[in-house]
Amino acid sequence: MQPARYRVAVFDCDGVILASNRLKSAAFAQALEGEDPALVADFVAWHQANGGIARQVKFDHFFRNMKAMSTPEEPAKQAVGRYGEIVRQGLRDCALIPGVEELLAALQARGIACYVNSGGSEAELHEIFVERGLAQWFRGIYGSPGDKFRNMRRAGLDHLRPGEGLLLGDSRVDREVARHYGLDFIYVAWESEWRPQPDDLLAEDTLTVQDLRLLARMV
Repeated sequence: MQPARYRVAVFDCDGVILASNRLKSAAFAQALEGEDPALVADFVAWHQANGGIARQVKFDHFFRNMKAMSTPEEPAKQAVGRYGEIVRQGLRDCALIPGVEELLAALQARGIACYVNSGGSEAELHEIFVERGLAQWFRGIYGSPGDKFRNMRRAGLDHLRPGEGLLLGDSRVDREVARHYGLDFIYVAWESEWRPQPDDLLAEDTLTVQDLRLLARMV
């Protein structure tokens, strides 16, 4: 796998650009304060196994499927609002994944177009990336309410030929998007909460890295 040969690099955000996975897991629990603690713990575990999915979908799952509510819309909406308030400041303050700025600079110098494709709120991502000086590196920043498959189409990245695109992610859905669109996959393990099966990461189009420092030197 030689990153310098790609035309496009697609980045997940949480755990790949921002070290924000743990703060988001804590925020899911905090947003459900007052609910059954055991049920909330099960929900957080489900969230960690299903990264890269919009918060609206996750809270709907909690109230509709785990609590078996027939009308989950309003409590889910309220939880989404609480969650957004909790995470916004955390995203402003959290660390970057080591090596990400160096990698982005190296990719830009090579003329490789970079995009963000996240399960986080698209409006929130734009706000945080501008504030933190990260927006300059990206041709497009995409998030929820669209899912990651739809975002690839919105970005015009659904017709890449094999070998032209690279996806850096840390979740099962990132791996699925990469396979669906024929992108090589880099699994960033730094703070991933996904527990992949060995077969998920053994393919020739997949590379596992702890963080992005070595990758930045490879470009």
